[in-house]
This record gives sequence, structure tokens and C-alpha cells, in this order.
Amino acid sequence: MAESMHTRLNRQQTSWVTPARFALVMRYITISSLLAICIACTKKPSAAPSGWLLNNQPLTSTQNAALPAGSTLHLPEKFTLEAATDSVIRVTQNKQNDTLIDLLYGTAVIAHHDVKFSAVLQLGAHKIKLAGSRLLVQNRMSGIRIAVVEGAAEQQNKNSGVKLSSSAENLLEITAASQTAKRVPINDFGRYFPEISNFRRLLASR
Repeated sequence: MAESMHTRLNRQQTSWVTPARFALVMRYITISSLLAICIACTKKPSAAPSGWLLNNQPLTSTQNAALPAGSTLHLPEKFTLEAATDSVIRVTQNKQNDTLIDLLYGTAVIAHHDVKFSAVLQLGAHKIKLAGSRLLVQNRMSGIRIAVVEGAAEQQNKNSGVKLSSSAENLLEITAASQTAKRVPINDFGRYFPEISNFRRLLASR
């Protein structure tokens, strides 16, 4: 009885592994391998815009970079980003030679030192054109906050634009449901950016 069952199982296994099924499995494996190679090629890092330093080391890739709190992204005499919390950033350059600084997540103190240097801050779907600005920026799951401490900045989206200035509306709050620009006393910025302790010292140091 046991021998007959064993014989039946061997026949079932042999009938399952037919040449047609074997060829189909091999085809799936080949296609999967090609897809994996294509994906790997598309994710190959490209060279970052020259001159940028991350914690005083050259930034060599346009892939996402993790910045522990206290880290600094710096383009000498032109731009500084200091991470107030653990953050994720990416630096690229578009066809118009604008440098895009993408803060994908985190809170940072940003200084745009050179008005001739074309810098655009990317926050999700929102582009912020900088103009000699000092900013507090927050990009979290709950939403985006941008506070202009000095200078000016302009949100440049396809369907809307908001101008921010240290002398006018200086705080922009963006959530999935709404967007609000308002004037806030600089002394109240700490309430909107609780992650930044001693933010006056951080700003003064840049």
C-alpha cells in the first residue's frame, strides 16, 4: 500500500514538471531578472551640483541623504541648511540651472546668502523661490510650515503663488485641506517650530 502511494506521488510530481511549465517558469525568471536590472539602472545616482558640502564632506550624489539633527548642508557663501531634527534632503539642478534643495522630511534652519544664486526650496509639491532669505522650514506628515525671518520668499505652484516677507506675511502653513499665510511676531516662531530650541542662536550663527 505504501509503495503504491509513493509511486502515485512520483507520477504526480513528474506530470507537474512538464517541458511547457518548465519553459514558462524560466521565462518568468528571465523577465523578472531584466526588470530588476532596469530598476537598478534607473536608480543609479548622478553627480550632484558641484561645491556642495554635507558636514564638511563633498556631496557626491543626488540620491536622498539622511541628515542627523545638527548636520549642515552648505554651499560656501551661497546657501546653508542646518537640520534641527533628523531630516532627509536631496540636491539637484534643473534645465534652467536652478538648484533645487528638496527637504523631503524634517525641520531646518535655512539661509540663502547670495541673491544671485538661483535656489528653489522643494517641499513636496510646493516650490519656494528664495531671495536672500533666512527661513525656518518644517516638512512633516501633518503638513508644511515656512517662516521668513529675514528677506523674502515666494511659493511658486502651477495654480497659485504666495509671497512671504519678513516685513509682511511671514508664515505659510500648508496642510492637505488648507493653506494659510499670515503675519506672526518673530518672538512667536518658537511656538510654531518647537523642534528648534534656541533658534535665535542658530540663526545668528549663520
